[in-house]
Parts: sequence; structure tokens; C-alpha cells
Amino acid sequence: MLLQILFAAALSSPLPAMHLGDEAELRDSLIEKRDDADAGLLLELAKFKTAAAAEGLVEVYASMSSLFMRLETLKALAKLDGAAEAEQAALQKLMDVATTSEERELREGAINALGKCPSKGRAFLRMIVESPAIDEVREDAMYRHVRLSSSEDHV
Repeated sequence: MLLQILFAAALSSPLPAMHLGDEAELRDSLIEKRDDADAGLLLELAKFKTAAAAEGLVEVYASMSSLFMRLETLKALAKLDGAAEAEQAALQKLMDVATTSEERELREGAINALGKCPSKGRAFLRMIVESPAIDEVREDAMYRHVRLSSSEDHV
């Protein structure tokens, strides 16, 4: 009898949300659903902090067409700052978007994301300041670079 009650309770409880197991599954799901994907999955992919996660987010960014999902992808890329095997590709993509995107919102989003990267954000912002990017981008990057400065920079 107790076994029947437990079995009935198990059947009546809601099923757990689908858990995607690895970077490739998450990437594929995001690319398949594109702008209809749950933005939270972008952060789930970033939590892996691997080179595959960084490459996956770069691929996902290219598959998105809405500004919202692209901005959310930029935020997820910033979460890879400090992850040894992932940060170079992630922050390079942020820098590329900041310097080459035609959409002002995406340029600003990429610079803001770099401004939230305490490990390597300053270095990438400095590269933007020194780049041939448009003045508006370079000025925004300088502002963010200065905001990330520490007392060691003022010695």
C-alpha cells in the first residue's frame, strides 16, 4: 500500500525542467530556438567557464537577430572574465562588437560588459581606446577603463 501511495505521488508531482547536460547541448538548443530561447540559458552556458562555452556563446551571438538576445549574450560573455581557458575568446568578441557593430546599443552593451570584467576588462578597454574605432566608442571605453582603475594605477 505504501508503495502504491509513493508511486502515485511520484506520478502526480510536476516533472523537473529539462536539464541540458553540456555546452554543446546548450549551444545547439540556443541556436535552434534563436530569439525564442530562454535568456537564462545563456548564463547557464557561461557557467561552464570553458573554451567550448565561450565559442558556443560566440556562435549563439551570431545566430540571434534581436537586440535583446544579443545584449543578453554579451552579458553572458562577460561572465567568462577570469576563466583562464574562456576569457580570451569571450572578451575578444566583446571588443569586436564594441568596435565594429553598426548598432549603437550593441556597441554600448559590449563596452558596459567589458566594464564589468575586473580581471581582463581594463586591458580590452585600453585596446579599444587605442583602436581606430569611432570617437564615441573610444570615449565610452575610456570612461569604463577609468572606472575600473585601482589605487595601484595612481602611484
